[in-house]
Amino acid sequence: MPDAQTNQPEDDVLMPEESLEPTLQFCVLCDVVAKGPAGKPAFVGVFDQFRRLGPIPQFFIVLRWINGLGSHFSSIRLLDPDLNPIFEPPEKHPMALKRRTDVATAQFGIVNFQFPQSGVYWVEVVLNEQPHASIPLPVFDG
Repeated sequence: MPDAQTNQPEDDVLMPEESLEPTLQFCVLCDVVAKGPAGKPAFVGVFDQFRRLGPIPQFFIVLRWINGLGSHFSSIRLLDPDLNPIFEPPEKHPMALKRRTDVATAQFGIVNFQFPQSGVYWVEVVLNEQPHASIPLPVFDG
């Protein structure tokens, strides 16, 4: 029988101490994130590489999680070409997913960042303190 408030099936509702690791729906790298119509995220300047080494005034990494249950935390790390961490934001984004249809969005703003040299860097997506996915980020020298 559906839950009266959300019209969701009862088996979709979190039971006490039930947990299911969420699925990463997307990881977007972009220059600006804004709220579009109906609260939808609008990404401006989506990219998959940097074409210069100088300081980058600002960019964002946005994660969307779906199909999970329970309490979780997500974060990101930037790794250099040798897979050493070179940036980790101080905050971890909490997620409280009560239904498998709930979504959680984590937005990380990075300001005045400079890659030390050209090469293939990595965006490491972290879920509950564990590496979850790695996305290559090539950086070129002009």
